[in-house]
Amino acid sequence: MMNLAGQPEVTKQNLMKPLENYGIKCMSMGFLVDEKAAIVWRGLMVMSAVQKLLRQVAWGPLDYLVVDMPPGTGDVQLSISQSIPVDGILSLALVHGMMRIQSST
Repeated sequence: MMNLAGQPEVTKQNLMKPLENYGIKCMSMGFLVDEKAAIVWRGLMVMSAVQKLLRQVAWGPLDYLVVDMPPGTGDVQLSISQSIPVDGILSLALVHGMMRIQSST
């Protein structure tokens, strides 16, 4: 949906520089792993990945942080809300048809 691919550059501070399109900074674990590799995300691996995307990316000042997460138990959402200051939240659930459209493009 963001029309981005590739690996992020690393700054002198050893932070990943987010890719950008449509004026929106974007980071994804998909930028960091081989797209053909099968990965099973569980427990601590998910939490570690979330922390990496929150703390090891040169985000700069943000007005909004949009986080796209797969369905799950809510542990990741809870971890994020406990890790960063949150002024508000908007939660969206995509219908299955939208996911098929996204995966086919």
